[in-house]
Amino acid sequence: MKKVFMVILVTCISVLVIFTGTSFIYAETAAVSIDIKPGIDNLTNPINLKSKGVVPVAVFSTAVEGVLTFDATTIDPASVIFAGASPVKWASEDVNLDGWLDMVFFFNTQSLALGSDSTSATLTANTIDAGGNITGTISGTDSVKIVPIKGAAAPTTVPKPKKSK
Repeated sequence: MKKVFMVILVTCISVLVIFTGTSFIYAETAAVSIDIKPGIDNLTNPINLKSKGVVPVAVFSTAVEGVLTFDATTIDPASVIFAGASPVKWASEDVNLDGWLDMVFFFNTQSLALGSDSTSATLTANTIDAGGNITGTISGTDSVKIVPIKGAAAPTTVPKPKKSK
């Protein structure tokens, strides 16, 4: 049975519409907490767009009074998009040491659709159940600061050669 997926944006609220052939399932996009460059104690999350490395982005599982309210391990890695890029690898680990597994996705820096004036970046994805069926969509945003290439100095004037006597 072929599934048809479409995303409808209604007054700034994303709604996932899934047609399974016999029924429709509607799911609003859930806001999730993400951390660009987890472990770095820096609110600006500096990114050098010329870097040939990767940018890690953590998506946190959340719990209220010990009850899991969002399980990050239900994210479908094939659906993840961060700043226009797909992840090159991912892992589950307890990033924030709260006892719940989180997901960390890694993106090639040069694949990110960010500009020199970008101040935030968003990750979106679908969540799935054990059978691989889409159960919802998520979105999370964090701040970024685009920085110049390390070691790149501001242009300087070349000293004029001294006249010999």
